[in-house]
Amino acid sequence: MVGGSKQIYLANPVDSRKLYMDFHDKFGLSPLHVRKIDLSVYPLVRDVPLVNATVHEGDALFIPTHWWHQVNSLQQERNVHSP
Repeated sequence: MVGGSKQIYLANPVDSRKLYMDFHDKFGLSPLHVRKIDLSVYPLVRDVPLVNATVHEGDALFIPTHWWHQVNSLQQERNVHSP
């Protein structure tokens, strides 16, 4: 992370079915609205263990291949990450 802070949630690919992933037509896409998951429509999501990390300026985070991830900026001002 070059500047700013981000909150990152990771889910193991073994839980892909519980995240309602469709590997056949739209690999990597889910019908879930990650900021407001309707558990009455997607009940399996509640059983997915998440790894939670916060990265700040100068930090690095390795995301393993095929792990699902959601990245949220923690502040309104501009933040930058290194590729």
